[in-house]
Amino acid sequence: MLIVRDIDTFRSQGHGASVTLLACQCRPSSPGPVDRRLCIKAMQRGLEHHHFRQRRLTLDEDAYLILKGGDPASSIYEGESWVQPFAAFFGDELVKQALRGALEDGAERDLGLLEHLRPHGDALSLQLRRLVQRVNAGDEDDSWIEEQALALLDGVLDLEREVRHAGLGIGSVKPATRLELLRRVLLATDFILSNHEQPITLGDIAGAARLSRFHLVRLFRQVLGSTPHAYLLSKRLAVAERLLLHTQLDLNDIAQRSGFGTRSSLFRHLRKQRGAGGVALRNRLDTPMHATRTADHTPCHTSA
Repeated sequence: MLIVRDIDTFRSQGHGASVTLLACQCRPSSPGPVDRRLCIKAMQRGLEHHHFRQRRLTLDEDAYLILKGGDPASSIYEGESWVQPFAAFFGDELVKQALRGALEDGAERDLGLLEHLRPHGDALSLQLRRLVQRVNAGDEDDSWIEEQALALLDGVLDLEREVRHAGLGIGSVKPATRLELLRRVLLATDFILSNHEQPITLGDIAGAARLSRFHLVRLFRQVLGSTPHAYLLSKRLAVAERLLLHTQLDLNDIAQRSGFGTRSSLFRHLRKQRGAGGVALRNRLDTPMHATRTADHTPCHTSA
């Protein structure tokens, strides 16, 4: 196992270990790490824009991203002063060992359903955050950290099964068709999470998923038990609450960066969903445990 705390060191030395953890600070506009191994990425501060052949994803502080390896995506960081990425990379042989017998017989074994953004808050996210905290603290217990990294890889396999199980809610179609429809729902969630600050419409989301608006809404309910609008609102609220808690941005800026557009719209949704407006919610959240900081990124402008 190797822990790397500098992006340049990673580029020159970080590719040979069975497990490599990247925990560093770097300048905005720096290119992200390019690696052909399976990896899990999170941003502790700032944004990372990923460019694939046919789509773009923006990873922010509210989500994590699994890349299955193979043909790597290029990426670039964005922030006002500095950014703080974290990533765990797993060697091919280690992944093959983990995959052997882990997935159901006959299941696709390329982890293709996982190469999408996922909001923080699930079991894998909690594992990831525990690992990040210990690495950031300079923990020298390499055995514990390696065990947690391997447990994280096991969690990836559990997540693959969980995502596939969610697809069973799709109506009675052939398994291959069900997987394709599930992928299209995930394209829709990627588009929402990467473009939440824009005035996107149901038609925009459906276009990104290559579905009609009717089929998008139906599949969203079958897979996620929600609607595209509710999913978008949840993302915008998460961003607004993070900016209220961790920055001193004024409420007009927070409204723009979260996607609500105007201060009045931000207030209305916060009162409806959280029972308090922006100022009251900031005062409620602003305790000695929560130090504020200046916002480190500007809104991203990407398209799927």
